[in-house]
Amino acid sequence: LPGYQPYERTGLWLRRELAPLVERILLDEQCLDRGIFQVDTLRRVIVNHTHQTANHTYLILAMLVFEIAQRRHASQGQVSADRQLVADCGHA
Repeated sequence: LPGYQPYERTGLWLRRELAPLVERILLDEQCLDRGIFQVDTLRRVIVNHTHQTANHTYLILAMLVFEIAQRRHASQGQVSADRQLVADCGHA
């Protein structure tokens, strides 16, 4: 469709269906205590996106990817994580 961007629904999903997941990951103590994101700003980004006062789709997606990667890395040893990354790329 003219003017349709495939990512347009992503913001809506993050606002509605995926809102509990966004909050469960980004507002979890594990994420907040990491010290990477400013807690007040993070909360404001999520609230503003949820209430449609701003479109933070890309920012929220980037933070989700970062936080999930941090958790995955923390749950594995560095060597295991490196091996998995190579295996995921099909070079193992």
